[in-house]
Amino acid sequence: MLKKQLKKEEKAITLIALVISIIVILILAGVTIAALSGDNGILSRAAESKTKSQESQVQENIKLAYNSALIGGYAGETTTFKDRLQSELENTYGAEKVTVEEDGSGYIVTIEGKGTYTIDQNGNIGKAIDSKYIPTATYIVGSTATATEDANGQGTITKDSTAYVIVTISIQEGTISSVTPGTGLTLVSNDSGKYVYSITKDGNYTLTIVSNQGTENEYTKNLPISVQGAYEIAYMPATWTVASSSNTGNEWYAYTNIATDTVVKANEPKLVGNMHAIKYTGTTTGSKWANAITSDGSMFVWIPRYAYKITYTDPNSRAAGTIDVAFIDTNNQFLNSTDTGTIITNPADITFTNGVQNQWLVHPAFTTNAANGGGWDNELTGLWVGKFEATGSSTKDSDGNVTAATISVLPGTSALCSMRIKDQYKFAKTATFGETATLNSHMAKNSEWGAMGYLAYSKYGRNGVDVTLQSSGLTTGGTSTVANIYSSNYGQSTTNNAYGVYGLRGGAYEYVASYVNYANNLTLQTKGGILAGDLYGATDNEKSTSTRYKTVYTASGTSESTSYNLLEATNIFRGDGVWETSTSYTGSTSWHNEGYTVFSYFPYTSYPFFLRGGAYNSSGAGLFYFNYNNGTGDSFNSFRVVLAP
Repeated sequence: MLKKQLKKEEKAITLIALVISIIVILILAGVTIAALSGDNGILSRAAESKTKSQESQVQENIKLAYNSALIGGYAGETTTFKDRLQSELENTYGAEKVTVEEDGSGYIVTIEGKGTYTIDQNGNIGKAIDSKYIPTATYIVGSTATATEDANGQGTITKDSTAYVIVTISIQEGTISSVTPGTGLTLVSNDSGKYVYSITKDGNYTLTIVSNQGTENEYTKNLPISVQGAYEIAYMPATWTVASSSNTGNEWYAYTNIATDTVVKANEPKLVGNMHAIKYTGTTTGSKWANAITSDGSMFVWIPRYAYKITYTDPNSRAAGTIDVAFIDTNNQFLNSTDTGTIITNPADITFTNGVQNQWLVHPAFTTNAANGGGWDNELTGLWVGKFEATGSSTKDSDGNVTAATISVLPGTSALCSMRIKDQYKFAKTATFGETATLNSHMAKNSEWGAMGYLAYSKYGRNGVDVTLQSSGLTTGGTSTVANIYSSNYGQSTTNNAYGVYGLRGGAYEYVASYVNYANNLTLQTKGGILAGDLYGATDNEKSTSTRYKTVYTASGTSESTSYNLLEATNIFRGDGVWETSTSYTGSTSWHNEGYTVFSYFPYTSYPFFLRGGAYNSSGAGLFYFNYNNGTGDSFNSFRVVLAP
């Protein structure tokens, strides 16, 4: 016994001496201790090799158990393959040391002290990462859609209508090293490890996600997503659904002459990016203007290109009248045979006979002429206007300047207020509404407000009746209960139904990108901005010149009365709902009905900017309301966005 003990000790001493000798030789050969024992040292790599060797042995044992379980069944046996596999592994590693779980396409085997391994449907064995680090997918779809995902992340979405889906990928724990979207997936947002992607059409998609398990190696998982048929819009408002963009059976839009109950032809709405046609699911009478929704749920209404005529009740006064509208193409030809007459583009060519405008004037908002309206590169077939005032949020610095803003157009939401007019102008032009396509977003200017108002006042809108006052505060649509906006508050809309534009009378006061250019005006400089690209601008030419994004009115001295009267003398600014629909620069002289008055206060030196529509607390609110303001960011002053894609 003593001899055996001595021999063991001699062997141990010999082994230690051998290791020391090897280390000395390596050091003499220039190998450092760090190279031996560091994270990537020889000894560390040897330990890693040993671990991998042990993992390989475990995988081999699992493979043997798997094969035994395959051949272990016999006719009439009641045990499952999973049970047989569990039994075979327990024979090797002991009872209560093994867990076998099904995962939809194979099995997950956990062996105490040995780790977790996967077995796919072909019997291939692999080392599995702890399940808490595996990415998960959430499919945000409508209630009528079906979305399934198996344990390997295979997702399938099926929906009947035409639209899009948002797929949210997140890591439950650990760290995301990278997320690589396949073709057709567009990143919408990334907030605290939750990656949100939009899918725009049918097909097969893959997200490749690499995550870390603490100090373990990176783990890569592919999430294949198969989209079959079509699918639901993620932010569809209550009581609305997807419409066919082909407008089969007038299900999307029907610009109806409500005086004759006749649907007429108008220019087809222009959808870009992920914009989708939507329709109201409730009962509707009257004219249906086209509505569309963007990826963030913002809602827009199509104002088709038209020409107009004004008829004054009193040939010697502009106190009241009617507005007739004719839809036209970009060559300024009538789209409907019921419309006849001469179409002109220059307001200076307008003549009147007994208060009746003799020519159809192409509304300037759709034209290339920047001086009095459009300023576009091409003649427009129409414009998308915000269905409601702008919504969203903004961040300001200590001086009150907005440093960041998210702009949307959502129902039942507080209007975005408390922004100086220069910031409204700036951030309206950078708004994307969740889209990657070019929308040509901008703050509405006077001509575009007029384009909404004139169409609303015509036989394709309210036929000479103003919209109902939104008197219930600054919530878009007049209520936070979205369904009630369309079923109860439709009187506030330009069509007296769910399809129109809301908030043009009451709600929040709305700044427009328009001002009177009083010379050397401090308010224009401070509130309009004096940098290149600001609403006011950096150079004299920029300050005095109208563009596609702003309307500049020439001042006559410092008086609002003479500046207002200049509109008649120059005969340029038409279609904006200012001079044509009022009789004076001050007072309550704008068009109205039903016994109420509508304010008309032209901007002057200290208050050179325009407000439109009036507010919920304004007794003089109306479609053709205009007032002055100094451009400050008051808590009840909002704005409206327009798209010209």
